[in-house]
Amino acid sequence: MSSGRLGNISNFVYIMGQYLPDWHPSEDITKYYVGRRETGGCREMVPFETEWLMWVFGKPAGLFCKKGRTSHLKADIDDTYALSMDFGKFWGHVMVDVVARKAIRQIRITGDEGTLVWDWESEKVSIFDAKTKEWTHIAESAGFRAPGYLAKENMYIAEMDAFVKCAGARKSPPYSIADDLFTLRVLGMCEESSDKSQYVKIK
Repeated sequence: MSSGRLGNISNFVYIMGQYLPDWHPSEDITKYYVGRRETGGCREMVPFETEWLMWVFGKPAGLFCKKGRTSHLKADIDDTYALSMDFGKFWGHVMVDVVARKAIRQIRITGDEGTLVWDWESEKVSIFDAKTKEWTHIAESAGFRAPGYLAKENMYIAEMDAFVKCAGARKSPPYSIADDLFTLRVLGMCEESSDKSQYVKIK
């Protein structure tokens, strides 16, 4: 993104979905936090995903969101959030759900000089160059994967490493409490937008 390889960004579409009962197959979703309205799995994932998206694209000026229950999951939660983020010169569309039977994490970024596609499952970034009409594919590192886990663990290892280094050197972390509070405010604005069925400006 910082290289400008895609030119001026027009939009991005990001999808994250994973069937909630698959998170902890041995546990009943109504017996732990993911099945409670206040801490539901989808409500938890929206901040996780918008956090890194805002790190890449910046803070949005406003948003529109629709959330609700779309499945037969045996839990009193909103299982889907459909979010449109207004970044001024471009828009980002984010779909987060806990009903997808095949887990997915994928983003497509459209610029006037190219397109970037990242897919969690295929473990690669693909970039289309509008001038050459060719795709370039960049494979991700296989990384560390704990036995029995779906997700690669590198991000968590890097997070702990950064924390220890910041604590030891008494430096400010790359992601602050103020950043986290803003991310939680965005979640609140998503829910306000959905409840009122209207566009909400980021305060």
